[in-house]
Amino acid sequence: GNRGGGGHRNDCDGETEKYIRGPRDFVNLGAWVNNQRAMHRKGTLSTDRGARLLDIGFLFDVSDSYWHTMKEKVMKLRMDFGTTSLVRRIRRVSRNRSV
Repeated sequence: GNRGGGGHRNDCDGETEKYIRGPRDFVNLGAWVNNQRAMHRKGTLSTDRGARLLDIGFLFDVSDSYWHTMKEKVMKLRMDFGTTSLVRRIRRVSRNRSV
């Protein structure tokens, strides 16, 4: 392994950059992310920093992401089956299998 402060090799562009070196870095990154979200909720995150995080696709509200994911699934259900009712879909599939 690469110890002593070396980074991980990025095979796409040939440059060596230091990213996450171990489990402690994941904990630190997670704490930092949670801190950014908390500051955003409290209104203490600067507008500039908030905008820069949004520019890279940062999600301040993870539950909002879940809502959008589920909305997309409902839209797909409606497109595929003409309904948003899972009960109707299950009945339709059950009838088709028994034939």
